[in-house]
Amino acid sequence: SEYWHRMWMRHEDALRRALAAETGAPETDPECAALAHFALETSALAIRSEDPVHTVEAAFAILEHGWRASPR
Repeated sequence: SEYWHRMWMRHEDALRRALAAETGAPETDPECAALAHFALETSALAIRSEDPVHTVEAAFAILEHGWRASPR
């Protein structure tokens, strides 16, 4: 799994550059870098989850709406 993770995460820079190009941000924009990292790591988290679909949906809901610190 470590090898898979390294191979998957090697796409982080390409995704960061694509996000920057799509949004008109500088290539080194930290928001694009964070989004690329978060998106790629979400799949690794989902693979280890009992409910991968829910895990991906929850992760991207956090991106869209922010994290709620209050208990549910």
